[in-house]
Amino acid sequence: MKKIVKFSILSLTLFWGANVLAEIDPGAASASHKLEQAAMDIHGYLHHNYHSSYGSHELEEVVATLHDALHELEHGGLKESDILAVEEELKAAWNSFRQTLIPAGLLASGDAMLEEKYRLVKMSYKDLRFLLRKVKA
Repeated sequence: MKKIVKFSILSLTLFWGANVLAEIDPGAASASHKLEQAAMDIHGYLHHNYHSSYGSHELEEVVATLHDALHELEHGGLKESDILAVEEELKAAWNSFRQTLIPAGLLASGDAMLEEKYRLVKMSYKDLRFLLRKVKA
């Protein structure tokens, strides 16, 4: 019985704590801008050098939407819960981009510039996701 009570208290504490801490880091808008720039850069590079965007165009558009939404949030136009839908779109666009680019073998082709641009997009994505991780429904 004591274990059940302790588990219930722990669960309620975690639930309450998660809701209290559910806020977006103020640096998220800046991080989304950095990702937006990186996505635009790799999109242009892929299109110019490989004549395909390999999913980077969709990623670029979703990041731009998220960036705009984060600015609206800062100015009171949206709620944090509104960001969740765009965040899910971002995850889907990122996965689509990776699952299109990696199997194409371009990152293993020896194109150091592409590898660097991909690394920048990947790190910018991870940084943004870290700043958005506190958002709860």
